[in-house]
Amino acid sequence: MFCPKCGVKNEEQASVCSACSEILKVSNVKEAFDADKAKEQVKKTADDAWSALKSLGLDPVGRLLLTYQELGAVRASGVGIAFGIFFALSFVFLSYTIPAIGMSRYMDGIGGFVKLLIVGFTPFLSLTAACLIGAKVGNGKGDIASKSFISGVSLLPLLITSLISTVIGVGNFEVSLILFTVSICITVMILFNGLTRIEELSDKSASYIVPLMLLGSAWIAKIILTSIFY
Repeated sequence: MFCPKCGVKNEEQASVCSACSEILKVSNVKEAFDADKAKEQVKKTADDAWSALKSLGLDPVGRLLLTYQELGAVRASGVGIAFGIFFALSFVFLSYTIPAIGMSRYMDGIGGFVKLLIVGFTPFLSLTAACLIGAKVGNGKGDIASKSFISGVSLLPLLITSLISTVIGVGNFEVSLILFTVSICITVMILFNGLTRIEELSDKSASYIVPLMLLGSAWIAKIILTSIFY
């Protein structure tokens, strides 16, 4: 272990530098601290995600900017990723409970589970990438944190609709179709609101960029899925 202050080499388990008495971090202590810190961070992110979900509630479009500001960029990014992970896990759950969606041939073993998980996480990844490109084209002012937050929140309507459709069953296909139509409209409004209020794009730019984002995210998703299954 080298001293960060004077550069002298010390024993790996040394607590202070033999040359300048600088306090050194012992490697195993640091690892234990990092593990504890990671657990605490996961808990904080889960709490933030739950608080954001309650904050957005029945008004995910109107409260999008306020929720982002309350969280701050770093925490908002974690919330967006958490929503993306939850969407992926829900997709896996639905794949196992509803064979009719056509994913049964990918469900064998751990490998099948991992593939389904990647498929479920693909919409978040593709939307985030499309949001990055779209904001760049429109000279947006946000960073990667805002893009992941917008993408994660935009998936919530589809996620909730999927879970409701599972509960009401395939016999209520018409109701599910109506719910999915409404959820897609809300997703589009979330994306538009995110670009105009968080990324500070003009309404005119966002009007063109949002549909291009959806097309772009579908293309990115196709590339990812093709690389996995073919």
